[in-house]
Amino acid sequence: CYKMTTVYDLTTSINIGKNNIKKGDFIKVSVKGFFYEKDRESTRWLVPMIVCTFKKPDGKDIKNRPLHISSFIGNKDFNFWHTGSAEEWGEAYFYVKVPKNIEETDDVNVYIWSPSNRLIFIDDMKIELWR
Repeated sequence: CYKMTTVYDLTTSINIGKNNIKKGDFIKVSVKGFFYEKDRESTRWLVPMIVCTFKKPDGKDIKNRPLHISSFIGNKDFNFWHTGSAEEWGEAYFYVKVPKNIEETDDVNVYIWSPSNRLIFIDDMKIELWR
């Protein structure tokens, strides 16, 4: 379990060529999250997110996809506007298609972003390749 206390954290970088990632594959990104009531963020675009970004070696973004983590915590009716239920664990995951213009020298980066810098606990972060 990791206690996230900064705006950007837990960055993982994976090289496309070294990991045999191909155009049209899917990257599944998943994480479990938990927060206390005092750390609840009620503004949807400020809740903590997991972000998957494909980048060129010079740092230029090719594709960038975020997912709100807390929206999946306690969201039993799958409400789009849900910003999370406090004091329970929940898993957030999504699939990102590898872009057609990817090259072997490019990277896929996954990180946690908390625009409001609210405290969130992160566990079981996974990055999987799906063909």
